[in-house]
Amino acid sequence: MQEKTLVLLKQDILTYWTDLEAGDFEDKEFLKELNASIGYYNEYKRGQVAKAIEK
Repeated sequence: MQEKTLVLLKQDILTYWTDLEAGDFEDKEFLKELNASIGYYNEYKRGQVAKAIEK
């Protein structure tokens, strides 16, 4: 499960990064999503459990 989650998070990060190259750096929600994906990836990589997202 962890390897599958890491692969999905990595795909999300790469997709966000590709979108960012052609996107708008002023879009704060977009940058929050990218930052969250990177944070979750790093937590999973270290073997920690991701926290629930509050909206």
